[in-house]
Amino acid sequence: HISIISITKKIIIFAQKNPTANQSYLRPSANHVHTYMKTSITSVKCLISLILVTISISVDAATKIGDLYYNLVYPEAYVVPPPGQKVPGISGYTFVGYQLDEVIIPATVTSGNRVFTVTKIAYDKPQYITNKSYGAFQNSKLNRVVIPYTVTTIGTSAFNGSSVVNIDFEAAPDESEDSPLKIEQNAFTSCKKLEYLELMREHFAQDMTTSNIFSVCTSLKSAVLALTGVLPQGFFSNCTSLQRVEFTNHIESFANNAFSNCTGMMKANGGQGIYFRNT
Repeated sequence: HISIISITKKIIIFAQKNPTANQSYLRPSANHVHTYMKTSITSVKCLISLILVTISISVDAATKIGDLYYNLVYPEAYVVPPPGQKVPGISGYTFVGYQLDEVIIPATVTSGNRVFTVTKIAYDKPQYITNKSYGAFQNSKLNRVVIPYTVTTIGTSAFNGSSVVNIDFEAAPDESEDSPLKIEQNAFTSCKKLEYLELMREHFAQDMTTSNIFSVCTSLKSAVLALTGVLPQGFFSNCTSLQRVEFTNHIESFANNAFSNCTGMMKANGGQGIYFRNT
């Protein structure tokens, strides 16, 4: 964030670059007075603009509402990691994340007299953690998560390495209000306790080449997806317990390694495997 000290430094640098405002050794003239006033007014405008930038940045700072932290960018709110949690790890410090059994993400949150719509589960760099960014619930101790229909983006590594068992994707009250859900890479990678997935909102990945969205979910046994288009690269890679995937929409093709090392598929029987409905 821009501090008062940095603002002061910028004004000093500005004054140094405009020496006509500091030439007190010259006999004042109408021109000099005019130049000085013009420079002073410009400096004040510079200060005001910097203060406004500072205010707008501070709005983006993580705000705790209920059990979760948000970046508030009116009229939207993004769920972000909790700040400043760290424990000793193999290489320095490891981010801890939320320690909540059940997380019900609200459709809206209120701060002051403003109502913000929760549209994204984001990634951020928590306080005291350097050189790394973390997904909102990365490495979190979770059991159940409810994601409202207002969320249109699940960001990079949002649940990476979390202990989530049950993920509920809420449907919009009115079908016309439902919108596609963008899921970014590694969003659910290594959720090793997740056993079943039902994602009936049409969804797509931001990066088709490095997705790995549900990779290494080693307990995942079955999934029902409303995905259209292409199943991204590495989508279910290394999901060794996966036996059945049902597509309810118009899937067109599988990208490379979409089912790489899904050894449970090889042993599937009794109607298990990849199933297409209305496609």
